[in-house]
Amino acid sequence: MGRGGYNTMPRKKTAAYLFLAVFFFAPWTASAAGIMVTPYIGIASGYSDNLYFSETGEIDDFILIASPGISVNYTSELLDLQSEIGFGIVRYLDETDANTINQMYTADVVYRALEKLSFNGNFSYTKDTTLESELQETGILGRLSNRHSYNAGGGLTYEISEVSDIDIGYSHGKTAYELSEYTDHTSDDVSIAYNYTINDRLDVLSITPIYRKLDSDISKTDIYGISLGISHVFTETLHSSFHLGTSHSDTRHTEGRSYTRWGWTADASLEKSWQTASASISYTRNTEYTYEGEPAETNRFSVRGSKMLTKRLGIGFTGSYYYTKSLDETQYDLDTRYLEVTPSIKYMITANHSLELVYDYSYAQDKNLTGDNEADRNMVWLIFSFTFPQKW
Repeated sequence: MGRGGYNTMPRKKTAAYLFLAVFFFAPWTASAAGIMVTPYIGIASGYSDNLYFSETGEIDDFILIASPGISVNYTSELLDLQSEIGFGIVRYLDETDANTINQMYTADVVYRALEKLSFNGNFSYTKDTTLESELQETGILGRLSNRHSYNAGGGLTYEISEVSDIDIGYSHGKTAYELSEYTDHTSDDVSIAYNYTINDRLDVLSITPIYRKLDSDISKTDIYGISLGISHVFTETLHSSFHLGTSHSDTRHTEGRSYTRWGWTADASLEKSWQTASASISYTRNTEYTYEGEPAETNRFSVRGSKMLTKRLGIGFTGSYYYTKSLDETQYDLDTRYLEVTPSIKYMITANHSLELVYDYSYAQDKNLTGDNEADRNMVWLIFSFTFPQKW
């Protein structure tokens, strides 16, 4: 949902993505076993009282979004493939210059080469806006801009014994903005995880060294770290995971300044399910580059819950709170807070068709702004969802 008109992707890139889609889909359609193809479409109508999430001069508008797509899953003894193509056609009643078409292309594959050895790979491209993606990832509120994200990676898993294995992975990502004031950036991640199960596989202990390289025209950051983790199964319906690590970052600005810093990372969650309900809480702490092209540390607390009241009627709730702060001595200092709560009610028309009413409240605060440094937004959505699964 960009403030300016939508710029169509270069035709060569579009053709390349369609070729990849055909390349992935066609061979497996020819051999029918183990294929699930699911076309889908969502129609959402909504209202926002602060479309651009501004501190002052709020603009309200009505929104209509059509979201067609298709997912293809293929499973065999040697290969698992999941791929999806989706679009979001966004139209506004008054702010027509903000009309846009979001895009998503993903592919994930696992190949079991040997009894104890498997390889995996993934690719994704997403075109959306900073008020959808960047805000959800970092909790930082900025100007509205179309954003292009590319991610690709791969790795392997080797089973050392019945109770231990090792995971090796690499991924590369690039984020590009259409707004000229924002700074594009890339990331490269390498990790090696050793996992050991105890207590009849109720507990998994892990140790994971990592290396991460973040790069932009403003600065370059190298991050070295290691984390220790434990995943525990209390019962069949109660699971927990806790990972805590330390990291050392080395940031060099293009203008010549540099600094180093010790920090810590965390990834913890607790999940509980019942026959007709589920709930989870989680906390993460990590370092990401922002649209300013510099590193920031994001702390995110999340809760999620759902409950089926009848066979067709259910309610849900999600909530997130972000605390984000720049690493020391960055050129563009950040100190922000972001809160989002989303209650919903959903009615299953059939097993594959549903109607959902969603309310979304968001609040953002920038501690480093003088004067008006707070913004909030109320949104209401009515969403029709239709899926058409086909299995061969």
